[in-house]
Amino acid sequence: MRFPRIFLVSILVLLLITSLGLAVPNINVSVQSLGNGEESISTPVERGTVCVPYAYAYYQIQLIGWFGPFPINNIQEVYPGNFTSDLVQGTNLSIAIYDSSSLISTGRTTLTRTLQAGDFTRVSINPPIDSNQAQRAEFRVIVQSTEYSVSSSGSISIALQKLGIGMPTGNYGDYWVLARDGGLYRIYVILRCYELLFAPESPSSGNLASLQAIQALGNTLSIDMENSTAGSLDVNAKQKKRPLKGHLQRVLLNSRYIQKLIQEILSEIESIGKEDKD
Repeated sequence: MRFPRIFLVSILVLLLITSLGLAVPNINVSVQSLGNGEESISTPVERGTVCVPYAYAYYQIQLIGWFGPFPINNIQEVYPGNFTSDLVQGTNLSIAIYDSSSLISTGRTTLTRTLQAGDFTRVSINPPIDSNQAQRAEFRVIVQSTEYSVSSSGSISIALQKLGIGMPTGNYGDYWVLARDGGLYRIYVILRCYELLFAPESPSSGNLASLQAIQALGNTLSIDMENSTAGSLDVNAKQKKRPLKGHLQRVLLNSRYIQKLIQEILSEIESIGKEDKD
C-alpha cells in the first residue's frame, strides 16, 4: 500500500503545479511615449589654425646676409590655436595627421588652464614627421570640451558634450617667427599655418559651422616680410583680435623641443663657420 500512496501524492503535486501554471496572469507592459526629435552635438569653436614648423633660416649679422631656408626634420610638436572661442581648462585637444589618406602621426594634450581665443598651445606628436610631410600632410584637430549643451523636451533633458572636428580648408600661410636674437645670428623658425573649419561630429544641416575664413595672420607678424614667404588669409572681423606673433612666439620660446632645436641649429651654423675659416 505504500507504493500507491507515493504514486497518489506525486499525481496530486503534478496537478497542483499544473493548476498554478495555468493561473499565472498575462503581464502587460506599458511604456510612456517620450516623443521624438533630434539634437546635434555642438562644436566648441567654429574656426582655428594649426601651425607646423618645417624649416629655419638665419641672418648673419657680420656678413649682412640671409641663409636658408633649410628643412627641419624629426618634427615633434605642432601648435593648434587661434580659435574663435575660449577653451576652458580640461578641454582635450587631439591631433591626427594624414598623408595620402594614411594616418602617420597623432598627439593629444589636456588644457591645464583656459586657452583664450586667438592664443596657441603645444601638442607633442608621435611618431615625428619630416619637413616634406609637414608641407603636404592633412592636419586635423579634435576639440573635446568639458562643457555640455542641454536640450530639453518636457520632463526629459539630454546633455551633449561639445565636440568639434577641425578639417583643413585648403588655405594656409607660411610665417617666420624669430626664435633667437643675439650674438652673430638671428634664427627664424618657419611655420606653415593651416586654416581649420570645425563642425560637430554628427552635424545637421542647421548646426554646421559657418564657412568663414579665419583672421589674417600675416598682418600681425612684424618681421622682414621681404625675406619671408608669408601668405594672406581672409579677415574675419568677428574673431577676437589678439597679437598672433607675440603669443605664438612665446609658445615657441617656452617649448623645450624648440629650445633644443635652436641649440642644434646654432651648433650646426657655428661648425659651418669654422669650416669656412679653415
